[in-house]
Amino acid sequence: MMGANIRPAQTEEATILSDIAIRSKAYWGYDPEYMECAKKDLSISEENILDNWIFVIEAENTIRGFYELRENSKQEAELFWLFVDPTSIGAGYGKKLMKHAIQLAMNNNFIHIRIKSDPNAEGFYKGFGAIVVGESPSTVRPDMKLPVMSLRITQV
Repeated sequence: MMGANIRPAQTEEATILSDIAIRSKAYWGYDPEYMECAKKDLSISEENILDNWIFVIEAENTIRGFYELRENSKQEAELFWLFVDPTSIGAGYGKKLMKHAIQLAMNNNFIHIRIKSDPNAEGFYKGFGAIVVGESPSTVRPDMKLPVMSLRITQV
């Protein structure tokens, strides 16, 4: 992960980011039918990039992952997406992105970050101190419940 840097996403990267999101979600073994239905929800548009905080992490001139942070209220930010390319999972890029998101939230005076997590990522967020505060139905498969987590912001 040497030489990895985080920078704001560019609008022309929307397709690349959508592809990373889809492949990252599929990494967890979701069936093809689920993934086909999820494509719409995993599409990042140029408007997303212009209207929200979206940062990418790149190494060796390749985007390895990204996250999006949105303002929910004066006190709460929402980590809307955090995806790492499956070829780079386990290399520390996700942790680096999460620390960056926490710092961004802190710099903007948010008190906590809300996360509607994939069940497979729950442990990752718990590693940063997030706790489960509820559940929400999946937009793809309403019978599937997603953990809703809250992370109180402290120094990173």
